Parts: sequence; C-alpha cells; structure tokens
Amino acid sequence: ALTGAAGLALAARRRRERFAFGAALRRYGSALKAGRHTAARSQFLQLADAVWRELYKRCGAKPPHRTAREYAAGLALPPEAAPLVADFVRWDEEARFDELPRRLPSPQQMAALIEGLSAPK
Repeated sequence: ALTGAAGLALAARRRRERFAFGAALRRYGSALKAGRHTAARSQFLQLADAVWRELYKRCGAKPPHRTAREYAAGLALPPEAAPLVADFVRWDEEARFDELPRRLPSPQQMAALIEGLSAPK
C-alpha cells in the first residue's frame, strides 16, 4: 500500500511539474511571438531557472567551482539530450549576460529540451 501511495504522489508531482513547465513555456512563446523582447527574455529566464532546477534534481547540484558549461559538459546524459543541454547553456548565458541577447530559443526548442529532461531515467 505504501508503494502505491508513493507512486501516486510521484505521479501527481510530475503532473504539476509538467503543468508548470507548460504554463511557463506558453508565456514565453506568447511574449516571443508578440515581439516583446524584454518580456520574452524575462519569461525565458524564469523558464531557464526551472530547467536548471530539473537538471540539478536529476543530475546533482553544480559544484561551486565549475562553470555552467563545465557542469553541463560533465553530465552523463543520453546522446540525444547532450546537444540540447549544450544549446540551453549558451541560450541561458546570452540571456543573462548579454545586453541584447542575439537569439533566444524558439518555444519548440525549449519544449524539446524540457521533454528530454522530463523523460523517465
């Protein structure tokens, strides 16, 4: 009975996470489509924070002495997820540190990344 309850709790938590990612992704896509670049950047950074939390939860926290690129390069990821995470790190760096980010990812690119991270291990 305990295993069943734990399974139900885990399933409910995953549904909430998928809903939260979906809502954040819709807000980001809406701002990007409307050409509201400042809002899109802000929405992307909120979405990026959630993606980082998911990465840390799945792969362990980033050691303080490593950069985001070093952390991402050292992760044991499936071959299809590794390039998505490398792209994500570049997008995140541009959005956080460039005065005017050259390019933000499309909502489809972010959805592919989120799907790759949300897949069961």
